[in-house]
Amino acid sequence: MTKNSDIDLNAYVDGELTSQESVRVLETIQQNSALAHEVCELNNLKSQLQLAYANPPGFAGCKVKRTSRRWLTLAASLLMLAVGLLGGWLASNEGQAQDRLVVLDPEGRGQAPAPVDSEETRIVFHLTTHDQTTAGELLDDVEQMLAAYEADGLPLRVEIVSNGEGLAFLRERLSHYKKRIHYLAQRYKNLTFVACKNTIQRLEVKQGIEVEIVPEAEIIDSGVSHVVKRQKEGWSYIRV
Repeated sequence: MTKNSDIDLNAYVDGELTSQESVRVLETIQQNSALAHEVCELNNLKSQLQLAYANPPGFAGCKVKRTSRRWLTLAASLLMLAVGLLGGWLASNEGQAQDRLVVLDPEGRGQAPAPVDSEETRIVFHLTTHDQTTAGELLDDVEQMLAAYEADGLPLRVEIVSNGEGLAFLRERLSHYKKRIHYLAQRYKNLTFVACKNTIQRLEVKQGIEVEIVPEAEIIDSGVSHVVKRQKEGWSYIRV
């Protein structure tokens, strides 16, 4: 790390470093428990800010250009860190571990319960944009991640939670990816699509229409509450 380590850590958490820089920071973090703790705190703070503000105050006019693979780079870094910290977390929270392994539907898609002592990686993507191109890029990244973990024999569980404008991704009449969602849901039993009931009801009241969701998606009461719950359960969180 350089003398600007705080800047490096923030850039790392924000996914703004190059692949080489991310590897350098990750290697340093793995050798320094204090830095690892700081990264976890920064990631939690970033997640809380994203949930609290769709557009953080003071930055309404600022537009940041996304790279097409930013989520995959950020997810890979966070998940590698999570695997390294998981053993210590389980040891310190043994009595609470069962509460952190909550599933939506034990008999449904991607919902096979995981043993408490497993090293399964869990990540929840929170889709809040109506942009179908962005949703397609997310599917590309998730499919690559699922295939890579499967090829390496590593346990992984992924959820894509859609609410607000992001619900269009899972709507029968609006989604551009119904066939692909169906394929991925059937192909990967460790992948779950989740739709927000609050958003559905709000749209039905405002627009006077019946909102139909693709059959592969599970419907939960609140998308925001669900992703907050997942974070408390130890899942890595990435907002799209």
